[in-house]
Amino acid sequence: MDIPSKKIIHKITKKFKNIPISKIFNNNITVRNNKNSKIQLDNIINEIPPGGIIINKPGIYTFGKNISWIPKTTISAIKIESNNVILNLSNFTLTCINPLNLQTSGISVLNSSNISIKNGTISQMGLRGIECELCKDVSIENIIVNLINFWIICHKIKKLEINYNQALNFLPRWIRIFMYKL
Repeated sequence: MDIPSKKIIHKITKKFKNIPISKIFNNNITVRNNKNSKIQLDNIINEIPPGGIIINKPGIYTFGKNISWIPKTTISAIKIESNNVILNLSNFTLTCINPLNLQTSGISVLNSSNISIKNGTISQMGLRGIECELCKDVSIENIIVNLINFWIICHKIKKLEINYNQALNFLPRWIRIFMYKL
C-alpha cells in the first residue's frame, strides 16, 4: 500500500469524520482527529490541554517541564502531522492522569517522515506509548515507558530505529511493528 498524501488523508477523515482512521485503513491504530486539539505554536511544550496538541510544522520541539495530561476522550496527547520533526522530551515525563480509564496514547505520528522522538518518559497512558502509521525514517531513542499496555505500535513504516529504550511495569505485549517497501 502506498502512503496517501496529507490531502487524501484530510479528505478521507473529513468524509468519514465520525469513523476512526484505524477503521478507514483497516488496522488497529487509534490516531484520530480531535476538534479540541490545540496546534502547537511554540517550540517549547509546557502543557498539553485535554484535547491534546498537534505538531503540524517541521522543527525541534522540546519539553520545558514534566507534564501531567488529563484527557477527556480516547486520543493522543501529542499528534505529529509534519515531516522533519524532532520531539525531545528533555529527560522530562509525560504522565496521563486517566480517571476514566480511556484508551489514550502518548505520541501518535501519521503520514510523516524524518521523525525523531527522544530523551524522556511516557507514563500511564491507557493503551500506547508511541504509535506510528504510514511513516518513513522514524527514530525512537532513550525513551522510558511506564505502566502502558503497548510501548510502540508501528504500521506501514519504512526505516525505523529503536535505541536505548526501557520498559517498566507493564504487560508483555510491548512492541508490534509492520514494515513496508516503497
